[in-house]
Parts: sequence; C-alpha cells; structure tokens
Amino acid sequence: MIPFGLGSGFEGGITTPFGGISIDMRRMNKVTRVNTTDFVSSVQPGVTRMQLNEYIRDTGLMFPIDPGADATVCGMCSTSASGTAAVHYGTMKENTINLEVVLANGDIIHTAGEGRYFQKSSAGYNLTELFVGSEGTLGIFTGLTKYILFL
Repeated sequence: MIPFGLGSGFEGGITTPFGGISIDMRRMNKVTRVNTTDFVSSVQPGVTRMQLNEYIRDTGLMFPIDPGADATVCGMCSTSASGTAAVHYGTMKENTINLEVVLANGDIIHTAGEGRYFQKSSAGYNLTELFVGSEGTLGIFTGLTKYILFL
C-alpha cells in the first residue's frame, strides 16, 4: 500500500509499478488543532503547506518548511523535506513532534504518545525521527503534530 498526497514529488514514489494499492489521502485535509501558546499544530495527512499557513495567518504564526511545491505536510514529513529556510528553521525532522501512524498489521501508534504535543524527553526510543523520512515504508501517516513559528 502506497499513500498518495498530492503527487508533487518528482521521484515517482507514489507509483505502483509492480502492483499494489495507492491510498488517496487528499480528503483527509483538516487542521485538527492549533495551539498558539505552544506554537504547535496538528493536521491530517491531506493538509498542504499553503492551506496550513492560510489557516494560521491571523495568529501571527507560520509553518516555515518550504520545499518549493505546495506539498502535503505529511508527504513532506515522509520525505523529510527541507527547503530554502532549512538553515534557519530546520527540516521536517526537527519540526515534527508526534506522528499518528498506521502500521502494516493495522495497528495505530503515536510515535511520542497519544495526545502529546511537546518535544520528546530523553527517555525511550525516538520513534518520531525514525518514521520521518521513511517514505511510507514503515507505516502510513494519518496525523502529524509539528511546530509553527512566529512571523
């Protein structure tokens, strides 16, 4: 099974040349939480970078990762996207706090714990950074919590 966001990537990672199922995530496009006090937002996998920035524009915050395309935020996470502002703000790896992931056996996990929206402490494995950049090989992202920053 291969998740499909917007298909804005050039590497062809969403194709199924040897068979398989492509799962369209575009309709899962809701911003589920914005916490302006903690500079954190949670989104579903179909939310795009521009959609998120439009949603939070009036708060004085922004989502800084810009890979050059209006990619989905979870797609950007699956490839560990960066962009022109990466030196200043970091990549998706540094900005992702928690992922909701569906594993191959159907189990749903939260990489930092369900409902957590703070950066991982020093205890335990850092599952979030393990999944960021895995391009769907370890599981399918169905939710993402990440930092948003001041303008």
